[in-house]
Amino acid sequence: MNFLVNLKSNRVFKFMASVRFSVPLMVFLIVALAWGTILESRYHADLAKLRVYDAWWFELILLFLWLNILASTINRFKVTFYHFGFLVTHLGLLILLASSVASNRLGIDGLLILSEGGTGNTVHLNKMGLQFVDNSGAKISIPVSRANDLLTPLRLSAINMRIKDIWTITNLIPFSQTSRVAVASTNITASTGPAVEVELINPFISYKEWLQNPLQKSIDLGPLYLALTDVSDRFKSTLGSLTVYNSANVPEARFELLENGPRTFQHKGLTIRVDKVLKKATVLEKQLVESRDSGSNPAIAMSVQWSGRHFKESLFADFPDFTLNPGGFGGYSLRYEKTATVPQDKNALFIKVKDSNQVEMVYFEKGSEVKRATANLNEKLLTPWMGMTVSVKNIFSNAAFEFVVREAPLEVKASLPPPAILIENSQTKEKRWLQPGDRWNESLSFENQTRSLPFTIKLLKFIKTDYPGTETAKSFESEVELNDGSRHTISMNEPLKKDGFTIYQSSFGEDEFGNQTSTFSVNQDPAREIKYFGSIVLGLGIMIFTLSRSQRFGKWLKTLGVSR
Repeated sequence: MNFLVNLKSNRVFKFMASVRFSVPLMVFLIVALAWGTILESRYHADLAKLRVYDAWWFELILLFLWLNILASTINRFKVTFYHFGFLVTHLGLLILLASSVASNRLGIDGLLILSEGGTGNTVHLNKMGLQFVDNSGAKISIPVSRANDLLTPLRLSAINMRIKDIWTITNLIPFSQTSRVAVASTNITASTGPAVEVELINPFISYKEWLQNPLQKSIDLGPLYLALTDVSDRFKSTLGSLTVYNSANVPEARFELLENGPRTFQHKGLTIRVDKVLKKATVLEKQLVESRDSGSNPAIAMSVQWSGRHFKESLFADFPDFTLNPGGFGGYSLRYEKTATVPQDKNALFIKVKDSNQVEMVYFEKGSEVKRATANLNEKLLTPWMGMTVSVKNIFSNAAFEFVVREAPLEVKASLPPPAILIENSQTKEKRWLQPGDRWNESLSFENQTRSLPFTIKLLKFIKTDYPGTETAKSFESEVELNDGSRHTISMNEPLKKDGFTIYQSSFGEDEFGNQTSTFSVNQDPAREIKYFGSIVLGLGIMIFTLSRSQRFGKWLKTLGVSR
């Protein structure tokens, strides 16, 4: 008892137990909760979590509130029935606050995606992580939060101390956007080529963009199609071209792939046979096939014969650096380029680089050429349609692109932009920005952290029921089988509970091969039972406290000889 007496007389303890401490705390908490609610309703729930509920200062408010409740409970401690309700109520509040923080720190909340017939147990968490292999070959995973409040210089320094021998984090942008900037290059590679920066202006728009061969040869702006071509008078419809490069990355031969033209070509000991030309290529069972998904991915599959040896090769127009044969064929390498064709249903502008200060422009209207002109750098020309002026702001005969990463503005009711992290190789001092899913030399990746379930799930069948006459889902559910042989149905209102994990039916979709997929939300809250217990204690305390205030109940206690 002397300890309690001395504690209650302590000035710090008195302040922590006082209303002077609790009222500002409650004001701060209300303001924080209001801010979080506004962020969630205006932008996204994940933004509210990052900016408020996961912030260190929010947990500090909860800690001080917990201490205030504990101090006030001790300060008013008396062994009477009247104070018993007060004590039980405050005990319930203490349990709830502590369990909430424990859930936020230790709980798991992520997604598990399975295709029909597929089996898995890997949960992709909402938290980001840096995954890499250290010098001993061990796989290391370091959590990296994109919350501004959590990535303090001290926290960043602590992360870098663990990875400094291999990598160094120099910057992190929680919400990023990337843009391409062209720079002149003296190296001729599969990803370099002519580049122009085009500016289009009329009373309604002002648009500026880079065109580069081969990475971004064309841009479809709706009513207007922009394209960069290497030969200004070649606008016939072709399937693209196959170019042979020598060891100095200089093109020696180009072969047009026409609809009904030859598919076998010869060049200095090379025999090339084009087996497939695909507009929307995807890989299925190690073969290139046409995809059913929207979007284009032009590619060709071919057989190459050189020096009595036969090779298989696959080339993608949008990924010029990809090859199945990185060593080439006797010093030669191949590149597939998609030829820009004139659209028949819109206006089009084709541009050819003549030199570092001049371009040739060819204007088309619904597939027919209507104007041809030569333009100098920064010279404005009036187009024959849309009341628009066009000018070329920069010209590079050979350019490489650098990606610039900067802070992205947040849009109302839109998904959050991805984070970006700037990594430096500690040995070479090379720097590179990584966004979620990016890898560096197969040894470093920046991606969602994962957690393995103690059991596996196999998706047997996904079932979707639509509203009559529509394709809108009325309900959907998944039939699954666990590795113990048990079968379950997971629907929107009937989750699966197993080994402390709760698995909900979240959404659905298709994988890259067109197979039906089911997305499950996986949650584990180690403090769930403690929360239930705290709620019961809090409810019981409120009941006792309310009864103890009742005059009728007080008279009944007096008849029993119990003091309030």
